[in-house]
Amino acid sequence: MNSNNLNMFLRDTKGVSDTLGYIFLLSTLVLSIGLLTLTGVPVIEEQQTNHYMTNTATSFELLSDNIDRLDREQSPSRETTLRYSSGVLFLNHDFVIEANITHQGNTEQHVLTGTPISYAKDDNSVHYETGAVIETRGNESVMRSEPPFDFNGDATRLSIISTTIQEDQETLSGTGDLVLRTSKTGSTIQTMTGQDSTDPVTMNMTITSPNSQAWEAFFESEDGATVTSTNHSENTVTITHTTNEVAIRETLVTVQTTN
Repeated sequence: MNSNNLNMFLRDTKGVSDTLGYIFLLSTLVLSIGLLTLTGVPVIEEQQTNHYMTNTATSFELLSDNIDRLDREQSPSRETTLRYSSGVLFLNHDFVIEANITHQGNTEQHVLTGTPISYAKDDNSVHYETGAVIETRGNESVMRSEPPFDFNGDATRLSIISTTIQEDQETLSGTGDLVLRTSKTGSTIQTMTGQDSTDPVTMNMTITSPNSQAWEAFFESEDGATVTSTNHSENTVTITHTTNEVAIRETLVTVQTTN
């Protein structure tokens, strides 16, 4: 091979190498974009959902404080702003408390019902149930704030807040704010047992809630309250408690959006 042919061969080889290099670089770039789309975007979306759910749970804690003030400050109504990113508001499920109180051989039964305030997005949800705020991520439920229940060996006080949703379940789109108006419609002493006697009072109480797991954990952390049975497939948890006095007050609250 003469020198001219050799130079031409070298130029051709260099051209092929450059072309292969560009093809390899382009393939790497396309592959990287594909991997980012498959892995990075879902991670970013999950982080955004977690961020919104954390903000919503914080708003529900503020909602709980505002409902408590309805009773303490005798306010006719209060408003709470909730931030949302799509999702569903006002899930259709009931909350039931059944309390059987036995004193001196006599048993009285009290059944209190309400519709929790709930918001759900994908597998995550936040609920307000009789003063408790419960956050659910997948199959795990955590009580972020506890209900106004005071279990004591001398005197037990249960302040039960029964909410009634005045609107249908609503599917939300986009992102934004909505305002919930809560109004107190009444308060009743359901029972005051054992005040005039030294005989003990035994209370067996069953809560029915889709968040029975969180309620079970709450009762297990309370001194004096003993969990006697749970059935998460039926959403129930039952406790027993012995004390000198039991007082149960129910406050009725209506809930509606204002925008």
